[in-house]
Amino acid sequence: MNPTLRSVSLMMIIGGCLLGIASCKTRTLGAIQSQSLNKAVLEFSIDEGPNSNHFYRGDAHSVHLVATSGAIPRIIFAFPAANSNAAFVMESGTREPVDLRVVKDSSSRSITPLPSNSAAVSGRFRATTPTLKVKQKHIVLGSVRVTRELLEGSVAQERLKSGSASVPDELRNMTIQPDPDGASISFSRVQLDGKNIVAAIFRPDGDTTIQWDPDQMELTLEAKSGGASLGFEIEASITNRPLQRLVQNEIFKETISDSDDLADRQALEFLSSKEKLLAGSWRFMTYFGRDTLLSARMLRPKVTPEFMHAALGSVISRLGGNGMLSLEGQISHSGMVAHEEDIGDYANMHHSRSKRLEQFKDTPRYDYGMVDSDFLLGPVLADFLSTRTPQETKIFLATKATRGAETSSYQNILMTHFSRVVALARPFSLDPVPKNLIHLLPERPVGDWRDSEDGLGGGVVSFNVNASLVPAALNATSSLLRSEPFASMDGSTSLAAEAAAAAAVWSDKAVRFFEVEITPLQAQRQQASYCTALKINCAPSGHGNAVVTFDAVSLDRSYKPVPVMHSDHGFELLFNVPNEKRLKQIAQQIAAPFPEGLLTGAGMVVANPVYGDPKIRKLFNNGSYHGTVVWSWQQAMMAAGLERQTKIKRDQPLSPATIAALTKAQTELWKVIRSNWAWRRSELWGLKVASGGFKPLSFTELTKDGTEPNAIQLWSTVYLAVRPPN
Repeated sequence: MNPTLRSVSLMMIIGGCLLGIASCKTRTLGAIQSQSLNKAVLEFSIDEGPNSNHFYRGDAHSVHLVATSGAIPRIIFAFPAANSNAAFVMESGTREPVDLRVVKDSSSRSITPLPSNSAAVSGRFRATTPTLKVKQKHIVLGSVRVTRELLEGSVAQERLKSGSASVPDELRNMTIQPDPDGASISFSRVQLDGKNIVAAIFRPDGDTTIQWDPDQMELTLEAKSGGASLGFEIEASITNRPLQRLVQNEIFKETISDSDDLADRQALEFLSSKEKLLAGSWRFMTYFGRDTLLSARMLRPKVTPEFMHAALGSVISRLGGNGMLSLEGQISHSGMVAHEEDIGDYANMHHSRSKRLEQFKDTPRYDYGMVDSDFLLGPVLADFLSTRTPQETKIFLATKATRGAETSSYQNILMTHFSRVVALARPFSLDPVPKNLIHLLPERPVGDWRDSEDGLGGGVVSFNVNASLVPAALNATSSLLRSEPFASMDGSTSLAAEAAAAAAVWSDKAVRFFEVEITPLQAQRQQASYCTALKINCAPSGHGNAVVTFDAVSLDRSYKPVPVMHSDHGFELLFNVPNEKRLKQIAQQIAAPFPEGLLTGAGMVVANPVYGDPKIRKLFNNGSYHGTVVWSWQQAMMAAGLERQTKIKRDQPLSPATIAALTKAQTELWKVIRSNWAWRRSELWGLKVASGGFKPLSFTELTKDGTEPNAIQLWSTVYLAVRPPN
């Protein structure tokens, strides 16, 4: 088919000409094109495990195309605009695993933007199976979040295998139009806002047939003449308003010439816009507060003020207050940092279920359920403003943000946030007992970055929040309130003084509740049994006859430490100034080989359950999202923190022994980072036993519940700024 005509046919579907919907007066794709920013096209690809990932960012729209091979093959066109997608979960007629790959077009492009319309794209595919079926109930034309819920989790995987899985009823009202000549089948759906449309067209290759069964409500692609493979094309498009791009010269202070960093630069550019930074793709293609703040802090030395304004502004403008809806549909608490946002079709679906769609149509819902993010904003903001002049600071803080029905300056919004931080810390600073530490919210099993249900091992009081982030937030709050323009505001002086006093209490007292001590004999036995279970060779313990001391990952409901070593000291190193004793202890734990410490040949694991009981070891296994796995950004934060500690000006210089311990930790950590350099762009990866040690293995190949890493992750791009020490 002539490509121009092809584009026109998709335009007709989206414009409503083929839908027969008289009220469908939506902004057309041609109108989107007229908003062209005349910036260079960004295109790149990443293959990881069974996923073939392809990225396109044009003048108006961006798209991430994922083709996944396996027992449940699938194709996803994910668009950052309104966190939307066209997703197709398939099954093979033979029930055998399918090798599904993207085929490049005549211009060697994996994603083809349709002529004169950059909001519509197409991809060509080849599958090693004689038959592929797509049930209508497994087609998502709308929210990326719905696709995640269809695919992820052990229950979802079982439902897919049994055939009982289905997209929500609210999102199944699509128009399906088979071509009378069998040349194509089109799908289109008006989103719940009543104006925007997601559309797709399937077209078979010459050796493949296509048909629609209206009784079974399924599409079938079949190889002709008994062929063993088939080919087809899918065109996909949306009409949602695109995000405003940030491109490389708006992101980086200076040109980064290292060709090895090209993929990191491409990933960061794809995820960056003036409205917000996307947390990752394809699964987290929207705002995440924690990811934004940590990434901005580590990237800050290399990125422009414009980039930092976009990052910090997105967080400040989403702080809780009047008109800001929580996930429960209630007005959020003032000053709370939003963890995540529900937007577009997903938000409208929940508004519809609560019978408030007309009242709140297109109003985002925010997750204010994480307890760590409130204590990240202040330290990151203080770090950034320390690099700005007083005038630049004044201009930034005078920026206006509209939250719900209210418009206010960043400065006024932040004062509410600072008051909240001090109020949350007040009970423990007045009475430093465990019950006054910061707990996970009631009925929420997660609350910090370890946000899988078992990420804290059943704990309810997180180490990184209480021992690292609260003291850092109080110190930052005190510093900011004593500086202009905050210092001239009513109440700032007393609030700054209270924050400083509270910081001293938290820094001294909180960490003590997480201390774990293991006798030398017990440590040796635990290490030996763990190594045997993992079938690895254990080096002799470096502790000798000394008591093993470490900080637990969390406290349980009885305030008993959950005995899991962890990587969360990176927060302490990046945001605080630990005393010399703690610095040596942290450095030694980082440098020690797993399972005595955290370092493996595949990288630094984020959790080490060697001293836990069988239940704890099972929770933190190699297939657990926050178990004995390597997270790229955690390694980067630890490296950045170690570097920071060597440069901090202290009242008393560090002893040679402590400097040596820090230097050794840096050396050993960077050795494993560099050994696995190609993996740094992944969100996380697992461990594969090899020759008695470990090598990296795609987490997708380890997990059994459908959870997978993002191909590109915002906080995995931070190595652009986090570099090995000279």
